[in-house]
Amino acid sequence: MIDLTNSDGGTSSDNANSSHHRYGTDSMDSDGPGRSSSRRFVVADEPTIQQNRMDLADLAIWLSGLKATEFPLDNPHDLCNGRAFAELLHEIDKDFFDSDWLDKMPMLTTPTNIVVKRSNLRRLWRKISDYITDQLHRKLPTACRWTEISERVDGFEESDLPVAVDLGMIVVTLAHIGRTQETYVQYSQSLSSKYQREIANVARMISLVMEEFPETLSGLDVSLLDESAHEQKEICMQESTSHAADGKTSRRHTLSNSESLLEAQRESHCKEKDQLLREVDRLTKALDAALLNATPSTETNVDVSLLERQNEKLRFKKREIEERFHELEAQIEQHRLNLKDLTEENDKLRSGHKDLNLVRSELHSARDAVEEWRAKATKYSEEVEVMKKRKEKEVKDLELKLDFMNSRIENFVKESTISEDNKKTMDIMRSKIGTLEANIDQMQRQEVSKSHMVNELENKLIEYKERVNELNERKDELVAERNLLQEQLALIQNIVQQLQKGAELLPSPFSEKPQELPQEITIKRLRERIQELETLEPLQGEIIILKSRIGVLEEENLVLSKRKEDLQREVNEYKEKELEKSQKLHVSNDVLELKVQIEKANVELERLREVQARGESRSADLESLVELRTRELEKEKDLLFKAKQIIDELELRSRPVGEDSITSVQQFKELQEENEQLREKVERLAIELHNVSSSLDHENRLFNSAAHQMVLNRSIDDATPTRTRAGADSVPPQTLLETQKMSGALPWRYT
Repeated sequence: MIDLTNSDGGTSSDNANSSHHRYGTDSMDSDGPGRSSSRRFVVADEPTIQQNRMDLADLAIWLSGLKATEFPLDNPHDLCNGRAFAELLHEIDKDFFDSDWLDKMPMLTTPTNIVVKRSNLRRLWRKISDYITDQLHRKLPTACRWTEISERVDGFEESDLPVAVDLGMIVVTLAHIGRTQETYVQYSQSLSSKYQREIANVARMISLVMEEFPETLSGLDVSLLDESAHEQKEICMQESTSHAADGKTSRRHTLSNSESLLEAQRESHCKEKDQLLREVDRLTKALDAALLNATPSTETNVDVSLLERQNEKLRFKKREIEERFHELEAQIEQHRLNLKDLTEENDKLRSGHKDLNLVRSELHSARDAVEEWRAKATKYSEEVEVMKKRKEKEVKDLELKLDFMNSRIENFVKESTISEDNKKTMDIMRSKIGTLEANIDQMQRQEVSKSHMVNELENKLIEYKERVNELNERKDELVAERNLLQEQLALIQNIVQQLQKGAELLPSPFSEKPQELPQEITIKRLRERIQELETLEPLQGEIIILKSRIGVLEEENLVLSKRKEDLQREVNEYKEKELEKSQKLHVSNDVLELKVQIEKANVELERLREVQARGESRSADLESLVELRTRELEKEKDLLFKAKQIIDELELRSRPVGEDSITSVQQFKELQEENEQLREKVERLAIELHNVSSSLDHENRLFNSAAHQMVLNRSIDDATPTRTRAGADSVPPQTLLETQKMSGALPWRYT
């Protein structure tokens, strides 16, 4: 042993860890060498967690100087993943622990993956065992502390800390007794000056490990182990190459390649099973021949050694199969992680589908609001045709979308009827088809009702246009009539003034005859004035026509007509009596009547002005209403643009995303089905592997029981009584396996 301690260091180490005793060996029974009767390991003076922490801290000081890993060397959970110790071993001996082997130790993405941790530790211990037996020519320990070191990892500090300490101890030991021991002995001596107590404790742990690894292998032939290890290495290299190639492809190709890889592994396991069965038969025949030809004295030991070598070979192959089984478990765990990712993606798609339904409901409500605004906007002529064309275009787009959706629905129905597993999907699609048909019928009914509304609004718009034109014409007529009335009023006032002047010039009836000539002149003038008044009668007729147009002045029109007739009669009477009566009296009466007519005309003029003001206010209201409807139309355009953007976004979401025109939901369903098939296949392979392993264990127990019975009895006659009796009874000789199944064989148990 390499002594790395000095007097001071040894004293401090004993004081620091005086009660530190490592695990003892397992209790053994007569079941055979290298096998324990129970999976529980015996602990003698088990160290506390505090002592383990101190040991790990001392080992971390020594290992940190190698600078071979980035993992924290004082964290047992990170050390128990196997990768950190693999990097340290690669730094210690790069020829044996090469980079190809190091690449097979995966980096953990989740620190709580116990299955992958145990698989890495099994692979690490197997490589360490090969190094100890092949390079150091030492015998492996049989304690569960080492043989079941991977099973001790459980994710807690109480379980992971002792495992990390044990692995650190054996790594440091291999550095000091391996092929590169000179380098690391000098390295330890250089550290002893700075860390005396820590290096002393490390030296004590090295001595404890070396006591459990004796230097001889008891004559065990390691050539078979070397050959099996070489085969295992080639298989692992092939698997790593296939995994590396698979990692460069897409998810679907990865799943298909994993399926083919699992199928190839299953076939290889079947071939290995057949080879093992043939090997067992061959060994059985060889054992039978050896038992028949052997002597009780010397050849028994040779048979026992042969059986031990064969048993060791079978144990090694069983260990390979178990390792393969654990690798399959790791792959199953990886597939579970993939399934979890796919499930999360499915949940995201479902949440996206819910959001899509909310958007659709909002879109339907927005469409209803747009339709309401559109119904209001169609009251105006400039936007009626535009909205009509847009609606027709939207209807065509909806029809195209409907045709597209119908084709999609038909494709979905065809795809769903291929497999019985899609019945639920078919029911869901049928319900969706029903809702779509109901929506289509509702949209068609809405389209018919909206078309009727459009026609009605067009008719109303035409009526409103005619009404506006009539109001404009009426306004112009009223303005013209107002101007005419003002002119007539001015003329009437001039006539009245002239009549008053003429009345002043008329002579009294008691005047003398010389004044008759001026009276005739005055009468002529009055006749001319009367003719002028008669020329005003068409204007009065126009006023009556205006009153008839207004409608509300019909009664006053009748009064004016009657008054006109009275005036006409009075004028005629005045013409008849103008020679008999006084001209002055008649003129005064006419003036009074004309004043009354002027007052009535003024009243009618004020009324017409009020009508004009009401028309102007109505026109202003119409203009403000037009502006309001224009703003509403702009808002409707914005809403239509937003709705079109939402429809485009929905179309983009529903558009195929793959090269094979398959939506993301269908792709997820395909991947889920493929993953389910792979999971079922992995379960079948695991069951088959378990059956093969159990059969091999059973055959191994039977084989070992027969061998140990031979060793205990030390007599060939006692070992084969059944064969002798079978030959005496002229019954065909039984094979060794049939003999081992007899009640005379020793009971074996393996858990």
